Amino acid sequence: MPSGHDWKREYERGRHTPVVATDLDPRFTFDSFVVGPANRLASAAARRAADAPGTSYNPLFIYSGSGLGKSHILSGIAKEPPVPQAHKALGDQALRHGDKERAQFQYELAVEADPRLGDDVYIKLGAIALENSQTSEAGVLWRRALEINPENHSLQAKLDQIGASAGT
Repeated sequence: MPSGHDWKREYERGRHTPVVATDLDPRFTFDSFVVGPANRLASAAARRAADAPGTSYNPLFIYSGSGLGKSHILSGIAKEPPVPQAHKALGDQALRHGDKERAQFQYELAVEADPRLGDDVYIKLGAIALENSQTSEAGVLWRRALEINPENHSLQAKLDQIGASAGT
């Protein structure tokens, strides 16, 4: 279900931090995060992932109950220098909450920062495009995913299927 929110326009107008367009609280940074015995490991892993993107804790999974700092930590990562993985994580979070428009925007920022981030980002972007009846765009994105991971046979089957339905 589209949110109707123009994330791109708001990002370009600078209403959000220049690094990432998100509705997370701008006060949520690593410096403002209170580290205690229950979150020490998550905090250290997030800092390490932000300092060495793609090398440490890749992927980074953070699981806990409500109100224990997951959004704070994600925001802290996002406020580090442009990190494609942070945009990808925010896209995944938006997708889990059903906000496909925002997810698409975050995924596009991720691949803009690192076009070889991973085939899964292109697969998700392709799925969003297909849901929006943009079959040719889905095909372009999925072919890009296959360039990164040519062994993805199920994706090749999807491409064959949309190619057949498009009459190509």
